[in-house]
Amino acid sequence: MMKKTKRWFMIFVICSFSFGFRVMKKENPWGLSKDDPVLYVRPCTAALSHNFKTFDIPDSDEFGGSGEATMLEVLESVASDFTSIESSFLQIEVINEGDTVNEDHVVDFCISANKSGGSGTLEWHNKTAKGCEIEMSGGDHLDASRNFAGLFAHELGHCLGLLHAQDSKHSVMSYFGLDRFRLQMDDKMGVTYLYPNDSVGNSEEPTFGLSCSPRE
Repeated sequence: MMKKTKRWFMIFVICSFSFGFRVMKKENPWGLSKDDPVLYVRPCTAALSHNFKTFDIPDSDEFGGSGEATMLEVLESVASDFTSIESSFLQIEVINEGDTVNEDHVVDFCISANKSGGSGTLEWHNKTAKGCEIEMSGGDHLDASRNFAGLFAHELGHCLGLLHAQDSKHSVMSYFGLDRFRLQMDDKMGVTYLYPNDSVGNSEEPTFGLSCSPRE
């Protein structure tokens, strides 16, 4: 009886830390607020001039069936996915190089021949994020629009303070590949926890999350 109880306890502990969202710290790293809610994404010229070889976003998506989409349109779509979370005050805007904004609230994105896949790296100053850099290389991540959207959402999630999730179906932050390219329930809960509209939004513990049907 003791062995069975211990076994179920271990399964519970493993599941508790394997599903749901995970965060770097228990408050948003940028110091954003309802009065100052905007984080800016600034793509470099090389990124904006990139053309996708394969357009594989499904028909059910806002771009589905259109036949093509520019890099800027896909970036704005990913940004809109984060901004449209009703329980969060976070707003993400895609800007041009040369636009005058708060430089402490900028995520720079560019294509690099020196990176394998993608990376999202926060820059810190006195425990507060003062910038983030997303870099991507060629290959499938840049050839196909769906793969790019998923990877960019994943790296942008890191810039927002989200860590890898263990669940492969309910988060674009998953360790297990980028099968999902739109934000899932666990991702939205993580963003709400860090950037909540009210105190109810950040009452969920980071190691737990709802498991709803994944979006395409």
